[in-house]
Amino acid sequence: MERLPLCCGVPSEGARGSQEGRAVPGSCSPGSGHSVGPGAAGAGFPGTLTKQPPGLCGTAVLPAAPRWLRQHEYVEKLNMHGILSASAGQEQLLTELLVTHAKIPVLIGELVSVEVWKHKVFPVLCRLEDFRPRSTFPIYVVLHHEASIINLLETVFFHKEICESAEDSVLDLIDYCHRKLALLAARSTKAPAVTSAGLPAEPLASPSSMQELQKQAEVMEFEISLKALSVLRFITDQLDSLPLSALTRMLNTHNLPCLLVELVEHCPWSCWEAGKLKKFENGTWHVVPPEDQVKMTKLDGQVWLALLNLLLRPECQRKYRFDGFNKSQLLKLRAFLTDVLIDQLPNLVEMQRFLSYLAVTDPAPPKKDLILEQLSSGVMMPWKSSQVPISVTSLLPAKGHHDLVIESGVKLVPAGVWAFGS
Repeated sequence: MERLPLCCGVPSEGARGSQEGRAVPGSCSPGSGHSVGPGAAGAGFPGTLTKQPPGLCGTAVLPAAPRWLRQHEYVEKLNMHGILSASAGQEQLLTELLVTHAKIPVLIGELVSVEVWKHKVFPVLCRLEDFRPRSTFPIYVVLHHEASIINLLETVFFHKEICESAEDSVLDLIDYCHRKLALLAARSTKAPAVTSAGLPAEPLASPSSMQELQKQAEVMEFEISLKALSVLRFITDQLDSLPLSALTRMLNTHNLPCLLVELVEHCPWSCWEAGKLKKFENGTWHVVPPEDQVKMTKLDGQVWLALLNLLLRPECQRKYRFDGFNKSQLLKLRAFLTDVLIDQLPNLVEMQRFLSYLAVTDPAPPKKDLILEQLSSGVMMPWKSSQVPISVTSLLPAKGHHDLVIESGVKLVPAGVWAFGS
């Protein structure tokens, strides 16, 4: 499959900034692909760029590894430009270019491919005893590629048109965020996570060993998970712009409200060490003075805002299953809704009122909606009684051989008969 380059003609400066009303991701640059030493081609780079249309970036067709590194350089430039634009409140140009050139699905696909590489290939490289590359920096660039993409997505997903341009690929992004948040909730809160401050002060371009690279991967994994939390919150802000099945994916398939409750309860970006409270903010762990211990951090705010979006909207309440387990998990939030917290985020008054109502009532079960994906032309699929979902089986005629036609144009017929997509 041919992929277009991600470069949209943006400058390559980098900076760190903040914009009032939302967090702006910090920049982190491992360097461009031009300084990569020998061994890059053998590192197994994911998502290789194959061909670029003439005139868009003016680059020639390169071998596999250099082409992938050139694409990584484009992502870095877009990331830096996004940070600068967000700090100045001028993201319109970047968002318009990403929407016009349909690059959001490309970025999401690249993000997932690097994640697969990191979980399937990187551990194998670490276990190989005879794998001793002269420089581990090319592998570090692949690991850092995921951080660069999620940084960029965090910057631009604040805008509604970006979420709309993602189309069906936003489902992959929701799945990705769920995996990251599940890892985040599973972290132990007894000790702070490994951070770049705890690593030896040696150049990242030449780590001493694969073990050192694994420590750096652990640092990035924690920070990437926090970025995924922000991206998920921005997605919940744009529920009206999501595909039809996205809300069901978040509420019922992944049960994100209960997962967010776990983050509120265990708070992996906060821990006690030697009698002092530490919180992770702006890329480092720092000791919180006693007078600021009840102050809400940006990460705390992202979790609460996502819960507000997923629980208080009428369409979410109609779809979510308020069974015994989910209800007991959600009622745990009442212990955290203190007056001090509500003063910092007044919208939580509605959450407090909703939980009080939920405690004394049993909401009606959600309606069983049937969503069928229309088959592409020329594709045939046999419906067998053992393979048809329960919700579909209940709609099939009990006797006879009458076809059941759904609004989408897909026919459901008895077992053994072929159903053709329109």
